[in-house]
Amino acid sequence: DRILPVRQARRAAAVLPGAHHVTLPGCGHISMIDNPELVARTILDTCARADAHRSPAA
Repeated sequence: DRILPVRQARRAAAVLPGAHHVTLPGCGHISMIDNPELVARTILDTCARADAHRSPAA
């Protein structure tokens, strides 16, 4: 990505609690146009991981 360098994204992930960096191969700054299927799959996988780590309701 020429607009947001990988190093900047990794730095953000390092300082944001619970964040992680995901590189989408072959995608640029507008990854949802470059590869919508990969972006959708990544979002669904991330949501599934978040649900798995969520505490049960009290």
